[in-house]
Amino acid sequence: MMTIDKLPILTTPRLTLRRFSPDDGQQIFDNYASDPMVARYVTWNAHTSPQQSSQLAKFFHDGGAGPFQWAIILNETGQLIGNISLVETDADQKNGTFGYVLGQKWWNMGLATETLTEMLRFLFEECGFDTITGEYATQNPASGKVMEKCGLEYVGQDVKMVPAKNNLQVDIIIRRITRTRWYQINRKELP
Repeated sequence: MMTIDKLPILTTPRLTLRRFSPDDGQQIFDNYASDPMVARYVTWNAHTSPQQSSQLAKFFHDGGAGPFQWAIILNETGQLIGNISLVETDADQKNGTFGYVLGQKWWNMGLATETLTEMLRFLFEECGFDTITGEYATQNPASGKVMEKCGLEYVGQDVKMVPAKNNLQVDIIIRRITRTRWYQINRKELP
């Protein structure tokens, strides 16, 4: 079973996905967490101080959000530009639901697709997950396009309460990909 101290570094041509460091707070604040536009479609409010982001960095580093929590680093500059994680997993770590966020400066560059593709590869091919689910607000179709490009299929719609935003009710779309589908679309044989 995966634990935060065993979280591997994952790499793509443009990105490195690594464990958070307790020292990442300022970059989290500067590059995405303080931006209201970034926080608009996620389950948390924009951060109002670097200290708030520093607490989050430590929480992530210590595994408080679970063992699958990566900082997204842009290889070209070394900047921390977002994060991707499994926000829920079952007890056997065979099924999970993910979330991701990127700083606005890095939107529309294919980086979210690159990040999600690499995380899915790791979860299916190295960890043996069976099913991965993603959810996004209906007002954020760009996130749905990222999921669709990565092979996640439409499952349905729901309404979700967001406690951090005064129990705001958000219409969401649910997409899912199975391990079998992952191997099919990537033209690989199941082990």
